Amino acid sequence: MIKKLIAVLMLSAAFVLPETSLYAVESSVNVALTSNYVFRGQTLSNDNMAVQGSYDIAQSKDTGWYAGAFLSMFDTGAQDGLETDLFAGWKGSFGKQSQFGWDAGFNIYEYQGATNVQGQTEIYGGINYETAYFKLFIGDDDNYSNGDYTYFDFGASFVILKDIDLNLHAGHTSRDFAKDYNDISATLSKKVNNYDLLLGLTYEDESDDMEFFVTVGKSFDL
Repeated sequence: MIKKLIAVLMLSAAFVLPETSLYAVESSVNVALTSNYVFRGQTLSNDNMAVQGSYDIAQSKDTGWYAGAFLSMFDTGAQDGLETDLFAGWKGSFGKQSQFGWDAGFNIYEYQGATNVQGQTEIYGGINYETAYFKLFIGDDDNYSNGDYTYFDFGASFVILKDIDLNLHAGHTSRDFAKDYNDISATLSKKVNNYDLLLGLTYEDESDDMEFFVTVGKSFDL
């Protein structure tokens, strides 16, 4: 059902996008090295380092359509390989002068190199006010015959010192095939000599596990 809905959204977007928007775009490439690849509170690199990269293209920074791809090494403990994600969406605001915005789109996660790890497909929608946001993800996990799940994502960003941002997050995962769990995180981000430095601390209550990671990345505008 999720995959059929994504196909309909992609087909609809092909007709809805204005022709001019195809030319006035912003794009960038990012490369990063992280000490631990953590996703929704859980390590996807078996507490090891991972090399990551992404490509992003958007109509503009604050409104309109966007799309991209994300690559990362992953490690399940028994097998490892390459994660490849595709995403696309549309964001806007509730009025020209409004601080309230909205965002909707889809994610496709695939894993190469591990025979016992399948992908996930999800759609999402959310609202935001200035730097605070809420998103709801509805997904289908191919690892399970009844792999439906939802993920509630709450977060906000604050400037605490000059050029240092504090990002707070809380999430709740509800699954048909396993027990629900919660995760929280706090990260500090800063630019140092044109590099993006990120320090993160996460906790999830499914396995009562806390993760710390350091990520160094660099972006290139195209």
